[in-house]
Amino acid sequence: AQPLERLARLVVQPVGEAWRPPPPVLRPGRGAGGGLRAWGLRPAGPPGAGGGGRHGAARARRRAGGRARGVPPATAPLAVVTGAGGFFGREIARALALRGYRVRGVGRSREVSDPYIHEWRACDLSRAAPSAVFAGAAVVVHAAAASSGGYDEHRHNSIDATRHVLHGMQAGGCSRLVYVSSLSVLRPPRWPWERQDERTPLARPDARELGPYTWGKTEAERLVAAEASTLGVATRILRPAALFDRRNPDVPGLLGRRLFGRWHLGLGRPGLP
Repeated sequence: AQPLERLARLVVQPVGEAWRPPPPVLRPGRGAGGGLRAWGLRPAGPPGAGGGGRHGAARARRRAGGRARGVPPATAPLAVVTGAGGFFGREIARALALRGYRVRGVGRSREVSDPYIHEWRACDLSRAAPSAVFAGAAVVVHAAAASSGGYDEHRHNSIDATRHVLHGMQAGGCSRLVYVSSLSVLRPPRWPWERQDERTPLARPDARELGPYTWGKTEAERLVAAEASTLGVATRILRPAALFDRRNPDVPGLLGRRLFGRWHLGLGRPGLP
């Protein structure tokens, strides 16, 4: 599978064990688990899968040519995905649907034509997140965030939107959140060879010198850590690095540039961890 698909599976991978509190932050990697892993959510598998779990989903993909078949039964757990019309949100919705979840997508568009999104709610999360958006959900995957613009855009679409999601979840009776953060929220390395991990702290508060995107994602994660538990929302935080789609291999500007055709120039040193 390509990197983007593997990361989406990490977010949604179900397991059959009872919930127990894991470390507060999960990052992609061997043994990291997954955003839904610790909650014991057991989807029945896609319609026609002949059973749930990874093998059932694989059978469904082979039969359907990689596409979801039909609508999951009403008894399937409902997952709400914010930013479901976006680059990563679409892949998360696909991974959820192929595992038998009913997916309710949330975004600003009036409607989205996607076979993996079974319901759609048009909503500007920077203004409000109505409780009805989250009603009946077993879990929310909050992937919506600003990806461009200045500090005002990132305050509204990353920080304010996250606060509205938390309060909307409380009002809607949903208590499980997978929050998609970013590796950029970590404190900048103090020296070139520093190895960072889950113990590395966040960047300092209001670190605007790191740019609007990193500032917005850092403050949004800080908000989740500070407010979610008081609202009765259990959280799993994932910090993916730069997202890469092999089918459309444009890399973020800080990592490289497309030269022409399929040729790209990448920046960095291969020996870095």
